[in-house]
Amino acid sequence: MALEIERRFLVDPNRLPKLRKGKLQTQGYLNKNVEKDTPEVRIRIEERIASLTIKYLENSLTRQEFEYKIPVSDAQKLLKLTDKKVSK
Repeated sequence: MALEIERRFLVDPNRLPKLRKGKLQTQGYLNKNVEKDTPEVRIRIEERIASLTIKYLENSLTRQEFEYKIPVSDAQKLLKLTDKKVSK
């Protein structure tokens, strides 16, 4: 279990360093459009590693996060139930 602390910053994109090539990620949420106090359930495949993540709000700044490795074939089936997003 990990503790995630939410922070938001304004960033000047002109001051950012040039980024290296990223890794392909495909992810989706099994419970979109949920209330703030309902846990989020995310499925993610990054290259050849798949994970299931459950996050829930502990207070206004922190969330508990549980992440588990799952078989890629299971993740691919679960992603079909989501509005999956692909990013690099």
